[in-house]
Amino acid sequence: MKKSWDGFKPLYIKKFGTRGKFVIWVVDGNYVRTYIDEEFTNYGQHYRFKSIPKNEFWLDHEANEGEANYFIDSMLVVNRLMAKGVSHKKAVEAADRVERRERHKSKVFKRFVH
Repeated sequence: MKKSWDGFKPLYIKKFGTRGKFVIWVVDGNYVRTYIDEEFTNYGQHYRFKSIPKNEFWLDHEANEGEANYFIDSMLVVNRLMAKGVSHKKAVEAADRVERRERHKSKVFKRFVH
């Protein structure tokens, strides 16, 4: 921790939803980076950031709109693989493949709709 941290009150902005056993929260990413972990990016889960409870996923409220589902899919893959003992690097590589596939599907879908 970089500075004294006084609890979670300013951290959680709103509940985004749930996915399986995970509660997904929109959080103040600047607060997380300032008081909890300066390495926090647009999203995070327990196996990457130990300060995040095991049953929670965090999304930075400043992240790009429309990206949340990609971030959640990525966290689900990383969490599942790391829980099985896969290294963070390998889990992220697998999650990146899933994300690319999902983004591609979205682009293809948009092409047919418009």
